[in-house]
Amino acid sequence: MLTSLTEMTWTVVGQAAQGLRDHELLDIVSAAEQDTTRHLGWLRTRIKQSAPQALIAAR
Repeated sequence: MLTSLTEMTWTVVGQAAQGLRDHELLDIVSAAEQDTTRHLGWLRTRIKQSAPQALIAAR
């Protein structure tokens, strides 16, 4: 959930950077958004792999 919040925060910061026409901040946001997207993908994969095992073991 924290990673999703981070993703939304970068979106808001990116919108502010566009409004301010701050190209340096836009570059930072772009790189950070790519990292966050990669992290979300990794987390989703781990959740999909672990969730069935955790649910079955809990029985």
